[in-house]
Amino acid sequence: AEKISLYETLADFAGFAADQTHEKFSAFEGLCQALIRAGKTQRTDLIIDDADELGENDLALINYLGIGLAATDTRLICSARSKEKFPAMGGWVFDLAPFSPAEVRELIDRTFLPLAVRAAKESKIPLADFSNWLHEQTGGNPLSLVETLKVLKSGGILEYGSDGWQVAWDDLRRIKIPSRIEDMLTAQLNQLTAEE
Repeated sequence: AEKISLYETLADFAGFAADQTHEKFSAFEGLCQALIRAGKTQRTDLIIDDADELGENDLALINYLGIGLAATDTRLICSARSKEKFPAMGGWVFDLAPFSPAEVRELIDRTFLPLAVRAAKESKIPLADFSNWLHEQTGGNPLSLVETLKVLKSGGILEYGSDGWQVAWDDLRRIKIPSRIEDMLTAQLNQLTAEE
C-alpha cells in the first residue's frame, strides 16, 4: 500500500514545495496551535482515517498533536486496520470489528422496515440477497454501510414509497459503488450546489 505523508498533504494544502521541510513543520505547528486554541473554546473532533497508512514521522506528528490537545475539549480519533503502531501513542484503543452478514441484515431490518427488494416485472427478491450484496460491497464496515445506503438513496435505488422502503434490484446490480469511503464522500460533495 502507498504510504500517505501528512507532511506532503499539509505542504500541498499550504502551497509549499516538496523540499521545504522546515516550512512544512511550521505549517503543521501552526495547524496544531489553531486546533488547540479552537479546542479550548468549543468541542472539536479531529478524525484521521486510515492512520496505519501513515509513516513513522507522520505518526510522531499525530502523537505531538495529541499531547497538545490533551488539555482541550478536542477528541483526536484515528482509525486504522491494525493497532500495532498505536500503543505507544497513549489514549484508548478500541477494536471495531466489521458487521457480520447477520448484523447487516439486522441493521436493514431496524432501519428500513418494511423493505421490499423488487426486480423487473415486479417480482420480489429475498431481502437476504440485498443484505448479502450490501455486506459484500462494504465488507461490513459500519461507515461504508451508511455511506453506501446514502449513495443508493441519492441515486433513487433505495426509495420510500406508498408500500414502504423499496430497493430496485436491477439498478442495484448495475451501480458502481466507490470502494474507498473518500471517493463516496467526494462524490456526495460534488453533488452539492454552491449555496449548499
